[in-house]
Amino acid sequence: IVSEPICLTIALVTLALGYTTLILGEDGLQTAINTVPVAADLMLFVFRSVRVLYRACVYSFYFAIVAHALEGVYVAHQIRTVLKRGISDSLKWFLVISCVGYPVTMKGMEFIQIANEKKAKKQM
Repeated sequence: IVSEPICLTIALVTLALGYTTLILGEDGLQTAINTVPVAADLMLFVFRSVRVLYRACVYSFYFAIVAHALEGVYVAHQIRTVLKRGISDSLKWFLVISCVGYPVTMKGMEFIQIANEKKAKKQM
């Protein structure tokens, strides 16, 4: 899963947003941007100020954390109840989904859909 480009990209972007939000802060972001003049010009053109860029990073980071956690809880619950897997398996799925989000959620949902289809065929 980590070798898939979209998964790796999402994980790296989330890490970068977290680093900016939790470690750099607005002043550190300003310093980092000023070290590369082309980046400073581009960021100011797109975001108009470092404050706006920093706020976008903070909101995006916390949104990603909440969204990924909710996805993880949903899929972990489904794996536990539909697939009848243990807490350990559910926790593993939760952790991976919390790091990557949607692409892994879709993989988990494929397993759940297969189980639901088999269950429906059995009942016929």
